[in-house]
Amino acid sequence: MVRINLNAKAIKFLQENSGQWITRAEITDWILKTYPDECQRKRERSKRNLDDRQFRHQITAELSPNNIKRNCPSITVKKNEKGRQIFCFVGNGSSDGNVPVDPWNKTSPPAKKTISELELYPLVATYLKTKGIRVMRLDEKAGSNNKGRGGNRWLYPDLVGIENLTDGYERAVMDCVGEDKEKMAKLVSVEVKIKINRSTVRESFFQAVSNSTWAHSGYLVTSEIHGKDTKEELQILNGLHGIGLIELDVDHPEKSQIVYSSHERGNIDWNTTNRICQQNKEFEAYLEKVGRFYKTTKLVDTEWL
Repeated sequence: MVRINLNAKAIKFLQENSGQWITRAEITDWILKTYPDECQRKRERSKRNLDDRQFRHQITAELSPNNIKRNCPSITVKKNEKGRQIFCFVGNGSSDGNVPVDPWNKTSPPAKKTISELELYPLVATYLKTKGIRVMRLDEKAGSNNKGRGGNRWLYPDLVGIENLTDGYERAVMDCVGEDKEKMAKLVSVEVKIKINRSTVRESFFQAVSNSTWAHSGYLVTSEIHGKDTKEELQILNGLHGIGLIELDVDHPEKSQIVYSSHERGNIDWNTTNRICQQNKEFEAYLEKVGRFYKTTKLVDTEWL
């Protein structure tokens, strides 16, 4: 039976984030998110019935600083001022081979913080709002678990949104448009990734394809695109499957840009929409908000990110 090699995966994560000090907790979060199926199999093999918190603590405890450093001497391990071990890959991430700035050293400027996908959501919302699209998050914890851990990751996206197509219309025009609800708004699906590289580009893109089959349009958003080949592949896939690409500027989200536009569908796939509604209560809440808009032609600002 193949077992998950936690230390090897930790090294991979540290190499991908070379030059940054990272805690074991941050490594654990990345492993759980990136390898959900392997983690679930590990959890099922445990002799104890672990809840989410206990299993997370187990993963963290099994990350061995000695083994990580022995297998990759370019990784530096130390303790921060809170007594917690932090790691940094300095092999290819530092031009002079020196250890980068320690963010816990009060006399030195802090290193750039690793941002999580969760932190990207409000930034994406800020940008999309400038395009007239309001979004809300779909929490995977609100979804049904009847397909097992990670079973719905290809069913619904990270964010769902609505674009009001009647903004600025006169009352007489609104009365006419209201007879055809498909003309009142566009429903949008948004899949968010911290970064996309050559090895993850197709999985990321086709997850966005799968998660947007119900909507008028779908977007894949990322804050980092690594490699010329990756962007070329995204362009080809966009032409074939119509998922748009947004490159997010995390420092100035309003300056983000749509790299490739989404190809819009004429109608909502209500069968798929109904299936998602059955699997996730927050998606049901999203549809209720859409329904209220169809009736009132107004979006309540506090209901959206």
